[in-house]
Amino acid sequence: MNVELEFRKALLPVFSLESIEEILPEHSLVDDIGADSLDFVEIIYVIEQNFGISLKTSQILTGGEKISNEDIFEDGLLSEKGFEIICKKFPEKAQLIMPGSTKIDLFRTITVSDIIKIIEQKLDEAV
Repeated sequence: MNVELEFRKALLPVFSLESIEEILPEHSLVDDIGADSLDFVEIIYVIEQNFGISLKTSQILTGGEKISNEDIFEDGLLSEKGFEIICKKFPEKAQLIMPGSTKIDLFRTITVSDIIKIIEQKLDEAV
C-alpha cells in the first residue's frame, strides 16, 4: 500500500479539491491547504476509515504518541518538556516552534508528510 498516495487521495473530499497535486507532502495542512479545527477532526476520521488507525487530535502534535496534554502544555502554552517531546519526533520542527508556542502555532507546522509518517508508524506497530 502506498500510504502517501492513499492519504492524499483521502484528503481530496475533506478540502473539496479535485487533484492530489493540490495536496503535496510538504504542504502545511493549515497554511497551504486551509485546514481548521473541524478539518482535523475529519482528517482523524479519514485515517480511521482508510487505514484502521485510531488517533486523537493531540496525537498529531506528538507524532502519534499517547501523551497527556499536561505533559506538553502549561497554561495552554507549549512547555519545555512538550517542546522536547515534539522535537524528538519531528526534529525539523525545532526551528519552527519554541517553548511558549500556542496549539495554533503548533498545528500550523503540521504537514501532510508529518501525518503520513504517523500513519506509517502506526501501521508498522500493528504488524
